[in-house]
Amino acid sequence: MTHRHLLRLSAFLAILGGGARVLFAYIPWGPDSPRLEALYAFEDTAMLFGLMGIYLASADKTGWIGLIGFALAAAGLASIVGPDAVMFDIEFYQIGGTIAMMGLALLGIARLRNGVGPMAIALIWPIAFAVGILGTLTMNPLLGFIIPGILFGGGFVATGLHLIYAKQGTL
Repeated sequence: MTHRHLLRLSAFLAILGGGARVLFAYIPWGPDSPRLEALYAFEDTAMLFGLMGIYLASADKTGWIGLIGFALAAAGLASIVGPDAVMFDIEFYQIGGTIAMMGLALLGIARLRNGVGPMAIALIWPIAFAVGILGTLTMNPLLGFIIPGILFGGGFVATGLHLIYAKQGTL
């Protein structure tokens, strides 16, 4: 398998995982739902593998900020794959999701700062992070969870599509 084939496969997984995240934003969460947990595990795993290709396609252009953003996003996504865990009164999904969102915001900023891909796509994750912070501070579930989740997933879809359709060397 060539490098380009691996990038296309990861882009497809980014689109699939991101699209699932957008759709799942409209499904109410319920505790102890194995089917829902399985859907979320699929979504998070697809986004994790998609993220690898997204980062590798532009790693040489995003510098240290991109690397730190990728590492945070990957760690955050990896921590939320599987059943939601609560240990020591800590909601690991909230922490992992926040770390992932923070990392993606940094990766988006690095892409924006270094001219990687279209500016509108690079702005999606930083905007999602800012909206999430605003929603959390105002205790507004629409701004704190639903809209950032849609933007989070939409960023994967848009970046994955760009990765597939961009000409070689234009990422």
